[in-house]
Amino acid sequence: MSKLDKIVELQSALMTRLGINPEVMSLDNKMRETHRFLTAIICEVVEILHEKGGVELAWKNWKKSGEPANQDYIKRELIDILHFTVELLILWGADADEIFAIYVDKNHENHARQDRSY
Repeated sequence: MSKLDKIVELQSALMTRLGINPEVMSLDNKMRETHRFLTAIICEVVEILHEKGGVELAWKNWKKSGEPANQDYIKRELIDILHFTVELLILWGADADEIFAIYVDKNHENHARQDRSY
């Protein structure tokens, strides 16, 4: 089992525990869950931006925050984003193989864009 397969398996088990079953959800319910998870992702991004003056550094480059950002904290928040992202992919019917295939395709597209000075 690949590490991506394990991530999808673990997230699917959590979804089951939370009573989220994409196979029986209506399109409207999937859209509601998508909105909820995207909102959660935005909240996680904001938490990272606020870590040790991060927001201030983005637009107040003259101001010093005094402390370096906590890298472990940022990694854990990014993992939260990964949880929500994987859950969304599962919600819309993707398994580990499809996630990997789409990732590789998008990565190739992003390289091609750079080749074209996108």
